[in-house]
Amino acid sequence: MKVAIFSDTHDNLDFFQKGIEYCKKNDIYSVIHAGDIISPFTIRVFGNYDKFKFIGVFGNNDGEKRYLKQLYKTLYYPPHFFELDGKKFALTHDPEDLNFEKTEADIIVFGHTHEYEVMKKHGKLIINPGECCGYLTGKPTFAILDTDSLEVRIINLIGI
Repeated sequence: MKVAIFSDTHDNLDFFQKGIEYCKKNDIYSVIHAGDIISPFTIRVFGNYDKFKFIGVFGNNDGEKRYLKQLYKTLYYPPHFFELDGKKFALTHDPEDLNFEKTEADIIVFGHTHEYEVMKKHGKLIINPGECCGYLTGKPTFAILDTDSLEVRIINLIGI
C-alpha cells in the first residue's frame, strides 16, 4: 500500500493541492499529516473526493483547532498511535515529543523541522517528509511510503 505523508503545509494551498493531485493520479488514497495544517479551509484541497483516508496530528502553529477537528475528523493531539496495513505508526509534529528508542512502533512520522529526512534507527523507519509549504527551505516536499517494501520517496512539488 502506498501512503502520502505531508507536514508543515502552512496554508500553502497551491503546493498542498499539487501533492493531492499527484496522489489522485497515482491512486494513493491514504494521507498522513504531521501537523501545521494551519487553517480549516485547507480541507478544500481534497475536493469532493471521499476516497481519501486521512490521519493527522496538530502542530504548534495550528490555530482554529476546534474547526480543524470538525473538518478533519481524524486529526488528533500528538503523539498519535495507529495501525495501517499491518504496521504500527507513531505520529507527532515535534520530534522532541517522542523518545524514538522507546516508542513501540514500526514507523515514526514527524515534522516541525521543515527538513526532510528518512532513516532507520532503533529498529524503526523514521520519516520527516519536509515542508509542503516550501517557505523555509525553498523545497516544497512530501513523502510516499510503500508499506510493503518500506521504501520512501521524497517528492519535490516543484516541477511535478
